[in-house]
Amino acid sequence: MVEIEDIVDGDSLKAWLLQQPEEVVRLFSFAIGYRVSQRLIPDIWYRTATRELVDLEGDLEDYSMLPILRLNLSMASFVKAVPSTTPNYLFRAASDCYVDSLYASDIGADFSAANTITAASQDFFFSMPSQMKGEKITVRSIPNAYVAYASNLTDEFRLWREIRSDCRELLDHKTIKNRPLWQDNADPFADTWAEVKTTLGPDARDWQFWIDWYESMLHGRPQNADMLHDIALIDDAVWKQGLAAVNAAIADIQAKYLSKNAPLAERMEFDRDTAKFYTTPIAVQKPPLMSVLLSRVEDSLGDCLHANGLTQESNEVRVIRRTLTSYRDDPQRIEMDFTDCVVSLRGEIEKQWLQDTAANKTLIRSLEECVRGVRELHPEVAENRMIFAVAELRALPEADKQVLAESKDLLVAISQGATSEDFATDIPELVNDALIPVPDSAPRLPPAVRVFGRVSRMQMMIRKSSEIVNRIVESTGFKAAGILLTIAGIVQLGLSVFGVF
Repeated sequence: MVEIEDIVDGDSLKAWLLQQPEEVVRLFSFAIGYRVSQRLIPDIWYRTATRELVDLEGDLEDYSMLPILRLNLSMASFVKAVPSTTPNYLFRAASDCYVDSLYASDIGADFSAANTITAASQDFFFSMPSQMKGEKITVRSIPNAYVAYASNLTDEFRLWREIRSDCRELLDHKTIKNRPLWQDNADPFADTWAEVKTTLGPDARDWQFWIDWYESMLHGRPQNADMLHDIALIDDAVWKQGLAAVNAAIADIQAKYLSKNAPLAERMEFDRDTAKFYTTPIAVQKPPLMSVLLSRVEDSLGDCLHANGLTQESNEVRVIRRTLTSYRDDPQRIEMDFTDCVVSLRGEIEKQWLQDTAANKTLIRSLEECVRGVRELHPEVAENRMIFAVAELRALPEADKQVLAESKDLLVAISQGATSEDFATDIPELVNDALIPVPDSAPRLPPAVRVFGRVSRMQMMIRKSSEIVNRIVESTGFKAAGILLTIAGIVQLGLSVFGVF
């Protein structure tokens, strides 16, 4: 009986794997091999960027990290077990590659599992389409020099300790999910990774998706498996066009997923005459009933002002008034704003900042009745609330707050009506202006949904029609590059805030 503590080389790992139930042996083998390859990304990337990769039997004057990253991304999607999809050739080929590497004698039977996994994965990496001549470079045998180099890594950087740790995790949970690549923050490639980003220099922006993705894997941060799966399955023809084409396809997918995680019951539209974006809310169902519900809120608000702790300057009063006057025909806005007010009012009463009076309770009940009415009349709004209920918004770092703040003038200028007004008030709130008392708190949901959800839909529209950007440039004087970079940057922030990536 081989215990996990006994795993010190390929033979002992193989013996331990063969002791496991037959139905999990392949999954365990694949997961272990994948994680080893993932840990080596900084070193492989550095050697690729600096052209120091060990010579691979042939003239490789120009080779890209993109195929290597594509494979690893595909494996991340496979490891996270995206349901109801049959792996395509990429998944099958790479899966076979990793698993067979644990047993194959022609790759390096005398070397450790880490070596054979590394060799097999490199064989697959470099058999993918080359950007150099548009043809495949097939390397059937990795040179001994590279395998020996991998052997040194195994000894020096404690890969076997991490393999044993992965085995324990697999044995306990049958999967490896949201688990840092190196336990106890003992990342031996930290300096190498810093060098990679330094070496990329200004080009780092072009590789930002891949940098963010690797660092999420490195630290075990949750990622959206469905989104990664879609990115991994970008058409081969796009991958062959190179990094710029892949980045454009990734941007489309990211915007789609951000929009999905920040839904609003409205349509984003573009007025070609004014060259501005605007939103059209869905029509209110049963207007007479909604009118009654809103009138009850208005009457209840009037009854509790002044004598019950609320004043015209209270934030909740301002929000309710604004909704009643400007958004009474917008079901999504009514539901979001009134839900926010109910939570706030209940919290203030609980903390005894607001009097627990009959009038205040009546206001809360009237707000709740209106919210329930909206959800019952508009299933799409109720569905959005279910998405919001599980959202865990992440706080914005100071640098990201600055990026968001600097985007306000542009977003206000390229939109009109209530949409423009919302950007003018929501963005200061998101960057923790006076409306948020705790500077380091996560952004409140309604403004976050409006800003990031709307910008994601703007990006999808812009991607479909270059005429939109041309009209904005003609109308506002903003440069096309600035518009595209700003919108793309806000989408990236949104993905982080909503935990999509």
